[in-house]
Amino acid sequence: MKRMVYCSIALTVFVCAVTIETPADLVEGLIAAWLLNEGKGSVMKDAVGDHDGEIDGGVWTENAKNGKSAYRLTHKTLITVKNSVDIDRLDDGFTIAHWINPKQGGAIMDKSGHDGSRIQWYILNDRRHHWGIGPVWGISDGNPVAAFHTWYHFAWSHEPDDASIIYRNGKEVGRNRLGAVPVTGRNMLFGNRLPWEGRQEWFNGILDDIGFWNRPLSEEEVNELIEVGLPNVLGVAPQSKLATTWATLKTYLN
Repeated sequence: MKRMVYCSIALTVFVCAVTIETPADLVEGLIAAWLLNEGKGSVMKDAVGDHDGEIDGGVWTENAKNGKSAYRLTHKTLITVKNSVDIDRLDDGFTIAHWINPKQGGAIMDKSGHDGSRIQWYILNDRRHHWGIGPVWGISDGNPVAAFHTWYHFAWSHEPDDASIIYRNGKEVGRNRLGAVPVTGRNMLFGNRLPWEGRQEWFNGILDDIGFWNRPLSEEEVNELIEVGLPNVLGVAPQSKLATTWATLKTYLN
């Protein structure tokens, strides 16, 4: 009887641990997740769907925020994710979130058409953020990138009928109303933006754990994402945590 009670307790502990590692609310609307754990090759693999990115330039690095590797974009590195319906029709808005260690300013993400139907997000060289939907732009107050060569978690949460917000480490650092998301029909780019008036906006720095949702995340959800980590949202909990859980189970069962 005593052993059965311990088994019940142990099972509850295990289930709770798994529940904590995989928050269901953050899975909702997640259509792409690039963990950048490959460590080699020229493909940025999508752990959720069919949105692998083709890498041109740059190098893999072990200086990762999470996992065994991240990707260092040097001056003139471009990662291209081919366009598809689920990343092009975003009537309910979107969120893109990632860890970033910038060396200088430049384009983080771009999905723009030549007709001005742009979706762009980049860091200015004075360390402010500039983000835009179509012809409307937002620019952050102060310097969200307080210093270069430092890891930050940034999220851009866009709601068409309300605010378009930039979060740094879970805190709001910029807000504007940018309206409906255009259907651009263009690829999603990381590392540069569509040339405008001959200008290039190459990003120089490291990216890790990029997630893309087809809905706006709340401030609470952004902070939950930071706390649990994108790999755990996908249900790939670190083996060390699983080992700890099993050690707990053995203690109860012995």
